[in-house]
Amino acid sequence: MNGDVVIPCQEISSPEALCRHPLVSVVMLAYNHAAYIREALEGVLMQETDFAFELLVGEDCSTDETRAICLDYQRRHPDRLRVLTSQENVSLGISGNLLRVCRRCRGTFVAMCEGDDCWTDRAKLKKQVAYMKAHPDCTVCFHPARVVWGDGDHPDSFVPAQPARYRNRTIRLAELLHGNFIPTSGVLYRWNADGRLFDEFPVYALPGDWLLHLLHARAGTIGFLDETMSIYRRNKGSVWSGDWIDEYWFERLGLRVALFYATVERLFHVSRGSRLVPLVLATAAILLERIETPRNAEKLSRLWTIRRPAAVWVRLSPLLALVGRVLAVLAPSALRPAFARRFTMWQIVAARRKLLLPVLRERLQRPPAGEEGR
Repeated sequence: MNGDVVIPCQEISSPEALCRHPLVSVVMLAYNHAAYIREALEGVLMQETDFAFELLVGEDCSTDETRAICLDYQRRHPDRLRVLTSQENVSLGISGNLLRVCRRCRGTFVAMCEGDDCWTDRAKLKKQVAYMKAHPDCTVCFHPARVVWGDGDHPDSFVPAQPARYRNRTIRLAELLHGNFIPTSGVLYRWNADGRLFDEFPVYALPGDWLLHLLHARAGTIGFLDETMSIYRRNKGSVWSGDWIDEYWFERLGLRVALFYATVERLFHVSRGSRLVPLVLATAAILLERIETPRNAEKLSRLWTIRRPAAVWVRLSPLLALVGRVLAVLAPSALRPAFARRFTMWQIVAARRKLLLPVLRERLQRPPAGEEGR
C-alpha cells in the first residue's frame, strides 16, 4: 500500500500565514525548470477567486536556479505557497515527487500545473470549480491546452486535438481508457473521490497524470469546458515529446510504462496486450543487451513478472514491424504517432530475435511468478 511508502520530504512554508481551509490545492512538479518556473508560478498566483487556494511545489533537487526561484516566491506569497523538497532527488523520480506532493494536498479539489507549463486565464480555477459545484457527479473536469514547442520548429497545436468531440455531452471512464486526451495543465479533480487513491497508485508507474485521471474518473463523470486556458510545453527529446522512443528510453522508462499498463489491466479489468507485448519485448531486448549493469538485471527480472510474451511474437516481429510502418504512413494523422511508436518497438524486437528467443524459451519453462514450489 502506498500509504506505507516513505518518501523524503522537507516542507518550506509559513504555517501561521497559510490559509486554514483551502478549497483548491494546486500541484506543481518542478525539476530544472528555471527558464519557465516564474511563468508557471505567476499563472497560478494570478488566479482571481472567491475561495481560498494553496499552491504546493514539489521541487526535486534541481541543478539550476529552480529551487531558489521557488523559495523566493514562497517568501513573497507565504499565504498560498508551500515548497516541498529534500536533500537528494526522490529515488522514485517523477511519480515519487508527485505522490509526496499529493499526500499533502488539503483541498476538496486539486488542479495540476507542471513547472514548465502555465495557466493563461485568470478565471480558470473559478470557472472549473463552478462547473464542479454545478455537476456533483463530475469527478474530473478539464479544458483544452495550447501546445507550444520549445524548439520553435513545430507549429502550435492543441490538446485534445479535436475538442468538438467532447462538447455538450457526458464523458466516461471507458473513453479515457482508450487514450489520454486530458492535458495535465487543464485538469481539476474532485480529490480522492472514492477514498482509494493512495492505496492503488503505484509510485513506480508512468505516466502518473494519466493514471490520476483514470483513478478519479472511475468514481464519476468527466466534464469539459471548451475554453483554452493553459499552455502545455513540449521540448524535442523530452520523455513525452512524441519522438522519445529510442534505446535509452526503453532502458530508462520501459519498465515503468509497462507497469502503468499492467496496473490499468488490474484495476479496470481491460486488456492492454497489444500495447504491453511489444513494449515488454522491446524493453527486455534492450535490457538484455546491457545486462551487465546490476540495475538493468533487476529491471529485467521485474519486467518478466508483468508479462511473459510467447516466443511466436518474436518470430512475427519483422512482419509486425512492416505492418506498423505502413500504418504509420496510411493511418489518419491523429493515429500515426501511435503506429510509429509500435513500429519502432517491433523493429527493436526483430533486430534482436537471436537474443530474445533463447531467453523466452528458458523462461517459459519456469512456472509463473508465485507458483514456484506449489
